[in-house]
Amino acid sequence: MRQGRRIGREPRSPETRAYPVSLLWVVGTEGGVRQVPLWVIGTEGGVTQVSAGISYLRGDNMLVRIGDVRDWPFMHALGKLGIADSISPWRKQPMEETLKYRERILKGFWTWIQQSGSTAFIAEASVEECEGGPKTGKNRLIGYLVLHTSAKEELTGLSQGWIMDFAVLPEWRGKGAGRELLKAAEDHCRELGLPYLGLAVSSHNVRALHLYEQSGFAEERKLMVKRLE
Repeated sequence: MRQGRRIGREPRSPETRAYPVSLLWVVGTEGGVRQVPLWVIGTEGGVTQVSAGISYLRGDNMLVRIGDVRDWPFMHALGKLGIADSISPWRKQPMEETLKYRERILKGFWTWIQQSGSTAFIAEASVEECEGGPKTGKNRLIGYLVLHTSAKEELTGLSQGWIMDFAVLPEWRGKGAGRELLKAAEDHCRELGLPYLGLAVSSHNVRALHLYEQSGFAEERKLMVKRLE
């Protein structure tokens, strides 16, 4: 059975009860192996296994976890690499100027993440897989998503989660990592009782639009611009 995900608090609802019954071996971020609890959730429909703090993708070769400051160098580098995919064709500026601006934004981003109570999710892919036992060896970081959980919708004031930043290494796009990062953010919002999850995307970024539509996001409003010659 495919492992589910649990990121954050122990899963609870009026119909469920959680029992920490065993330990599951998973790969540590520094190489080596660590243990996390494996929760068994009893519901009216039966029993579901939920692993604490991780999410497996495509078998056991990738996972999503909550990030920490040690992940920041990777996020910083990928945050600059991915900017080219998001720049509107209407915005005419040399790339070096855009990257300088992006650098200024990123400079204080981790501090903002911590101060705002936001959450960074990290997607990893295992470099070495072992059959019939725990995986060992270093994992490769392949993507991240930053979720702000104290956002308000600008017209109604309704609480929502908001995806502040989201990127996957080019060679890992289309392999499920982005979809699972979005799912982790959605699950986290549900766990916090947030009724909505929002994001912004450039209208020309067709690949990203397709991913979001496949994940259940709908267009809510359009941001328009006119270039003044």
